[in-house]
Amino acid sequence: MEKTLEERYERLVTRKKHFEERLREISLKEKRVEESFEELKRKNEEVKVMEKSVKDLDEEVKRKEEEFGLQERHYAECLREIKLSNAITSLKQKRSIMKNVSEKSS
Repeated sequence: MEKTLEERYERLVTRKKHFEERLREISLKEKRVEESFEELKRKNEEVKVMEKSVKDLDEEVKRKEEEFGLQERHYAECLREIKLSNAITSLKQKRSIMKNVSEKSS
């Protein structure tokens, strides 16, 4: 009976060691999972910051496009005014020349 108790005791000790080893493995895995979770949380925050940055940049691009559109219309208007002014000046010069020619002819 003593031998049986010894064997049983040794099996229990072996089992205990096995369970302790298993517990260490599980603890390590748990720690890795927690670290991975923290890393994911950190990356999620980085993504949120990047998304906000992209949104802000997108809004800035839209504002710049609107500004550019307004400037483009303004410059087109100025160009039309310059062309109209040049055309009027050219007509005045032609009238003056015609007037001078007709006065010299008479």
